[in-house]
Amino acid sequence: MTRRDKAIVWIVMPLLAVAVGIVATFHILSMDAPPPDDADLLPRREPLPEAENAFDLLERAAGRLEEDLTEAQRDFVSDMVDDEYDAARAEAALQAGADALALWREGLDRSGLQAPPIETVSTEIPYIYDWLSLAQLADLCALHLHRQGKDAEAMKTAMESVRFGRMVIGADACLVGYLVGVTVEGMGLARIRRTLPESRLSREVLARAVEALRPKEPVGTPYAEAMRMEYAFDARLVEDLKNGVAFGEDAGIEGYEPCGRVSDFLFQVNRTKRAFARYLRPMILGASEPLAEARLPKPPPLHRIPAMAWLCVKGNVVGEILPALILPPLQGGFEQKCRRQVLITATRLLLALKAYKMETGRLPERLDVLVPEYIDAVPRDGFDGDPFRYDREEGIIYSVGENLVDDGGTGRPDDQEEGSPVHPPDHVFRIRF
Repeated sequence: MTRRDKAIVWIVMPLLAVAVGIVATFHILSMDAPPPDDADLLPRREPLPEAENAFDLLERAAGRLEEDLTEAQRDFVSDMVDDEYDAARAEAALQAGADALALWREGLDRSGLQAPPIETVSTEIPYIYDWLSLAQLADLCALHLHRQGKDAEAMKTAMESVRFGRMVIGADACLVGYLVGVTVEGMGLARIRRTLPESRLSREVLARAVEALRPKEPVGTPYAEAMRMEYAFDARLVEDLKNGVAFGEDAGIEGYEPCGRVSDFLFQVNRTKRAFARYLRPMILGASEPLAEARLPKPPPLHRIPAMAWLCVKGNVVGEILPALILPPLQGGFEQKCRRQVLITATRLLLALKAYKMETGRLPERLDVLVPEYIDAVPRDGFDGDPFRYDREEGIIYSVGENLVDDGGTGRPDDQEEGSPVHPPDHVFRIRF
């Protein structure tokens, strides 16, 4: 071998070794991880017999609402706030929506509500917004009855709204459905609190309401199931993205073809599913805990993701970015679960306090005085797990709220309109009777 040939060998061999190393590294980084052990993350959906499912009746009710009310009446119902109550317009809207309300009440007599399964990421769920519209009509009905002095009927309608909200919460309609259910239940609870100061209901009626508002299952149970539905949805999204389903003809992108070998390097299904599982599992396991005791992982913020060049080098770049886009808003879902417990607790306590004052003529020194005659136990704050706060002198009960700091009951009272842009340090409920 000539010196020239040896020189060529010395030059080519290192280059060849580097090339082999790059190919081997690319191959290794293109290999996916084993599938995650996610049996505990899958939904526990039990089919509800059609005769017991309120879904079809609510669909018919929503159809009547769309057909029987004018656009102006629907806008009035959806935009209604107590300060803008108009008796004549409310009466007209309720007369037009009488059939819708009748079907809605018929649906409440069913044992449960279950939405159709979400088969693909492109599945539409318009019924969610129909349920919200029906709840708004029912809330207007309760307000109208209260303004007419029909306190018992107003309370009955508000309690029906609470029941409807709980049916929606348990409808297996993904996390969005859960949050809509929390909103609907909150509308009924808020209506009870707002009408309570002027109501002339008997102590017996108030006591029945306190008991009826106690959830039949822990507040965290339906939240945990909603998060299982979320995991199933995210896992399906990952698979559809890999197979091109999510960006196929259903998404309006013509000519899209699933990626080949290169996509294995850029996007790996099991590694991405594992990332979702790592985040969602603690939220499900901690669903029964108050916010202060829950060990919630923080999803990777986009601004902290390593440089795109490094992501492209180490592989699964799409799988790294996807959880960072989807997971952060889910933290708010846990806080909504805690706030739901606070709203239920506050409403039950106000009803018990009203009943106590009706009998004694004064408010109790402490909340434990209400136990067991007026309420089964002093409820816990859904945020820090401590007993609900009570200040007799100030005439308030309150929760510490999301910041987990007892600010002495400062902040916007929670019985104001739910859409207020002001976010209070504490969730305060004033005793107005």
